[in-house]
Amino acid sequence: MPPILPSQAIDAVAFLRGRLGDALIATCLYGSFVDGGLRPGSDLDLLCALRRPLSDDERATVMAGLLARSAPPGHATLRPLEVTCVVLADMAPWRHPARRELQFGEWLRDGLQAGDVPHAVPDPDLALLLAQARAKGIALHGPAPAALLPEVPARDVRAAIVAMLPDVARNLAGEELHALLTLARMWVTLRSGDIVPKDAAATRVDAWLPEAHRPALAHARAIYLGQRPGDWTGWAPRVAACARFMAGAALRESAAS
Repeated sequence: MPPILPSQAIDAVAFLRGRLGDALIATCLYGSFVDGGLRPGSDLDLLCALRRPLSDDERATVMAGLLARSAPPGHATLRPLEVTCVVLADMAPWRHPARRELQFGEWLRDGLQAGDVPHAVPDPDLALLLAQARAKGIALHGPAPAALLPEVPARDVRAAIVAMLPDVARNLAGEELHALLTLARMWVTLRSGDIVPKDAAATRVDAWLPEAHRPALAHARAIYLGQRPGDWTGWAPRVAACARFMAGAALRESAAS
């Protein structure tokens, strides 16, 4: 275990344990912190395993408490939290797509503040998320993720990426950084099976891109690493072209496998 864990993650876990009690089996920290280190724009990613589904009151209280402990990118002291809760019985034995009990993220802030609390839904993305958490996650409470979570077949990880890819490639306005780096990660995983940090994926994909599409991805990588300000003024045509190329290439990798 690293010597210093993010105090914001520790605070979020303390809140979840206090609110959910015995319903919370385990919480792990995964994502950028354990896979290459936090970057200026990195979220703190938490996965919670539950004994049972949440009541409506628990769901609303958890969302409100996480909202108070998270902040949009660029905040002086807090990072965005991304917290996913799953009921262990919905995971094991493994099935795809599995059911997501709850997910908090900054993209939900406006809706949550308006009183819109999402319900549990089947989520193809859980295959990729669980594979990441199981491989490198750090237990903050309860058993280690590798001992608790089911193994996810590689075919389901690939299926999850293919299911998510079109939406990522379409939603570019205001999401340029996320879209380009996520598409790079998807392409790397579909091509090699590796799940790598966003900046590492961008570096690897640079060698696969035509020259015309490299500047947009390089710009995204530099912003992610804090080397450039997050300004996308005038980049829209190049972002769209790069995203289309990476999405098409990634889908071809999937079809060929």
